Amino acid sequence: MSYLTDPASRAWLYKTVMAYWLLWHAQELTILSVSENSLKALPASIGGLTSLTSLNVSKNKLTELPPSLGKLAGLVQLIACNNRITAVPEYFSFLCFSLRRIFSSLLEVHTI
Repeated sequence: MSYLTDPASRAWLYKTVMAYWLLWHAQELTILSVSENSLKALPASIGGLTSLTSLNVSKNKLTELPPSLGKLAGLVQLIACNNRITAVPEYFSFLCFSLRRIFSSLLEVHTI
């Protein structure tokens, strides 16, 4: 298997394996960090990660958070600082009941 000695091949294989693992185990994720990825938007499907308790989307280029975040009843930590979010979404008040910590460039640091 000489092709695995090439760093690019190893990186491709790793990414492929991780992608398949995520497809099968995404529902079990409890902590997700996608910080520092220059993301401009989060997919609506993030609301399907029903086991998620902590979400870090800091240091991206997000202008809003998707309404599907409102489905994450078990979310206790949301880190969204250093983005381009200018308003708190309406559904956010629903999330605040389950969130213990909110880190946002809009809200500074609040403990609920």
